[in-house]
Amino acid sequence: MASIPSGLEPSPSFIITPRERRLFGLVLSVALGLTVALGVRTYLLHPPRQSTSAGDVAARGPGSLDAALAIPAFSKFPNVTVAYYDIDAVNPAGIKAELRRRGPHSLGRQYAAVTNWYYHWHWDAAPDGSCGAANARVTVEAHVVLPHLKHIDTVRPDVARAWGEYAKALSEHEAGHVQLAFDNQPWVAAAIRSADCPNANKAGHRAVQRARDAQGRYDRVTQHGARQGVLLRWQ
Repeated sequence: MASIPSGLEPSPSFIITPRERRLFGLVLSVALGLTVALGVRTYLLHPPRQSTSAGDVAARGPGSLDAALAIPAFSKFPNVTVAYYDIDAVNPAGIKAELRRRGPHSLGRQYAAVTNWYYHWHWDAAPDGSCGAANARVTVEAHVVLPHLKHIDTVRPDVARAWGEYAKALSEHEAGHVQLAFDNQPWVAAAIRSADCPNANKAGHRAVQRARDAQGRYDRVTQHGARQGVLLRWQ
């Protein structure tokens, strides 16, 4: 997350699909966002930052895979989308004001950019009907929201240059959050696979907390991107 000048973290939310209910005919119990059923599970865990349309973000349509591929910082990752909110101002003071007014919110704070990352994990029952958590599969997806200077072609050259440097550094900072989400994927998978079936989900939750902690450290060390160049240098 990048402040105006950056951040991260949330509480988990979980999803169990109708297909899983049909597949195993299990009785599912959901309490406080935790499922207690056995069988295939798909969990959605996100250190939000809420959603790609959080706060009063003027997003330019849904997140786009093409947009992610067009940004070098994100192009190496699968399952990443990028959405934008417009900045209409053309002078430094106006641009900064719109970043503060339009930037996405997360956990009661506002940022210039946010990255929502998600872990999905599931497993199929073993052929003999027993728990198949040892073969759990974990995937990662991420959704990034960035600012877009709408009139980049009409601003002063020094403002355009400063914005280009800022936008590049901002993208690279958010890509660091995405990288950490993927780096921690093996830990989440290993934790689930090594646990016995009744405790597999709890083990996954603990591993995800480790991932959240790593994301928080990243923001603290980088000062939410400021040490990586996420600064409006015309100021």
